[in-house]
Amino acid sequence: MNFPVLNTKNVTIDEFVKFWSSFYNYPMEDYYVPIIGKKKFSIDDIDKLFIWKNGSKLSQKKEVVLSNIKAKLNVINNLKDFFSLDSFLKDFSFVNGAIWKIYLLHIITPNDFPIFDQHVYRAFIFLSQNRRNEIPNSNKQKEQIYFAEYAPFFNELCKKGVAWKRLDEALWAYGKFLKTEYGRKA
Repeated sequence: MNFPVLNTKNVTIDEFVKFWSSFYNYPMEDYYVPIIGKKKFSIDDIDKLFIWKNGSKLSQKKEVVLSNIKAKLNVINNLKDFFSLDSFLKDFSFVNGAIWKIYLLHIITPNDFPIFDQHVYRAFIFLSQNRRNEIPNSNKQKEQIYFAEYAPFFNELCKKGVAWKRLDEALWAYGKFLKTEYGRKA
């Protein structure tokens, strides 16, 4: 089987996305897909979106962080109407984990801020820099990479007509593949 990658002259972004998004398999899509485009969220929506991101029920520690996020439901819904990154960073400075903070940013403005995790990072590094690397442990580094490199990379690909959800699925599946025995040989 031929595994298309972007840095091969014969593979277009559309071919890459079509191929790799077909391998996307993530639980509870009904906790994400029908909710992410809503104009306003409910507490139940926030619960479902974070359970989806976690891939399962949340730990006690994550529940505490989520309860603090849900306490700011009005702020989240206001930011959906009138987004300001400065306001977001100020209002959600208590969210220490970069991945969750970025995900919260994503659910508020999904068309502008893509999801970020270990798999899409792995795919991004391989495709954009032709090297292998794992996501840094430092939250500060994760945020720096996200804003300076990953979000611009992702959004540039979306400008070429690729739907952001399908692109995210393709990068996630490709990044997950790169971690496998076969992917390490690619």
